[in-house]
Amino acid sequence: MELKNNTGAGTLRAFMVKKTALQKVCGCRKKNLGWLGLLAVLLLLGFLEVKNEGFRSSKIYFRSPDGDYSNHLEGLEKIFKQPFSYLGKGRQAFVFLSADGKYVVKFFNFHHFYYPGQISYPFLKDKTGRLKLTFSSYGLAFDRLREETGLLGLHLRQDGRFQKKLQVKGPLGQSFVIDLGRTYFVVQKKVEPLKSCFFRLKGQGQLEAGIEAFLQTVLTRLQKGIVDQDLDGVKNYGFLDGRAVNFDAGRFSFQELSQEALAKELGRSSRKLLRWLQKEGFQESGYLERRLAELAFQNR
Repeated sequence: MELKNNTGAGTLRAFMVKKTALQKVCGCRKKNLGWLGLLAVLLLLGFLEVKNEGFRSSKIYFRSPDGDYSNHLEGLEKIFKQPFSYLGKGRQAFVFLSADGKYVVKFFNFHHFYYPGQISYPFLKDKTGRLKLTFSSYGLAFDRLREETGLLGLHLRQDGRFQKKLQVKGPLGQSFVIDLGRTYFVVQKKVEPLKSCFFRLKGQGQLEAGIEAFLQTVLTRLQKGIVDQDLDGVKNYGFLDGRAVNFDAGRFSFQELSQEALAKELGRSSRKLLRWLQKEGFQESGYLERRLAELAFQNR
């Protein structure tokens, strides 16, 4: 009888050991499933952030304590009667295109100009002065280079006078309304990107005319004493009605230029375009080189 009891006790202990081991395995599996679920959520959020190109309305709603800039809002009410859709982004702003395809509005991105709390951190890149330089640049462009930059309006001061809502679609097609008075933005004419325009002109045998239009726009800027710290003649330029337009006007400043300095700046402003033409194997790169030499000689 005692032997039977001992056998039963041993069987019970073995069962309890197996049960405990099974519980541990199940517990580990549940933990693993929990971590996998969390990882899946994080990956999904990361994917959506990439597809959304980092856009959130919180990035364009902010109030800057820096400076007091001018607003130029004439004619914008009519433009903003139509909806806009997300087009892309640059370092400084998120860009939306009007339904008729004629205009773009650029909303300035808080994260480019400030860290959270609008304070500086000693271990991070200093952003002090970014907004002042950018807003001053667009103000200068509006006053002196309106046609050359395609600018139609500026909202660089939140004074409560511009009470307008804008219907937009985000990068993922989501619809929402933007309170324009709480944002900083510029409005420009939509232009055809330089690359696509030059490929089209190449096919039409008119690429030299496009190069000449580019040079004239750069020369006009320099003759007005305005230098550009962002000298990407390929990415920052487009065309509208046969005219070259520098649509990225965020790095302009005024500077007195001698004739020699003007010729040098003209060459610097055209350098990336020349390299691109040579890379594409366009023989018209030689035309650009000749024209730069001629203009440098004329402005000695």
